Amino acid sequence: MATVGRNDPCPCGSGKKYKQCCGPKERAQQVRQVVGHREDDLLWSALLSHVDRPGLYVDSQSAFNRFWDGSFDLRAARALDQPAMEAFLEWYVYDYTTSKGRRRIVDRLAEEEGARLPPELRELLEERRASHLSLYAIEEVAAGGRLQLSDLLLGGQYPALDAGLARLARPGDLLLGRRFGSDEGDGRISRGTVLLPGAMKPGLLGVAERGFA
Repeated sequence: MATVGRNDPCPCGSGKKYKQCCGPKERAQQVRQVVGHREDDLLWSALLSHVDRPGLYVDSQSAFNRFWDGSFDLRAARALDQPAMEAFLEWYVYDYTTSKGRRRIVDRLAEEEGARLPPELRELLEERRASHLSLYAIEEVAAGGRLQLSDLLLGGQYPALDAGLARLARPGDLLLGRRFGSDEGDGRISRGTVLLPGAMKPGLLGVAERGFA
């Protein structure tokens, strides 16, 4: 896609120069995305610090065995690639109920350290606590890394922004993961989300529906 110059006509067709029309809005959006990624990384680091606590080793071992259906021991974690480990860690942090009061890692962080987090991270943390794992169909891949998703388990269509996934995905593909953010265009895809071919939908949807229930 060609780069639009500041003094070029705005691509939206308004007749104004880009710098006087959509340019400032798009630059502001880019800044928000950079800040948002930084805050996501900070919160993720805080969550992982709880995972590493000695008191949760037995839980970590149990969760690892359950996630991989007994195929791997926790000692083999270093041999797994980053996407595989992020998929496990995301499930462990957001879904697995630990032996410590049957609380999830994300709930433990909120209860023990939430009051000390900056307001922006507290807001993200509550967003994460309310999130759910789902199976999404990609309806559209648009410019700028924009995706239009259908939630195959709860219904509804939602926008999301993920430049990395947009480069790889095609309409009809599936995403197994989480969508964060509002429904107004600033939705984000969680780092542990898995991209799957659409051909898997018939078999996978039944499994996902039973698991979600």
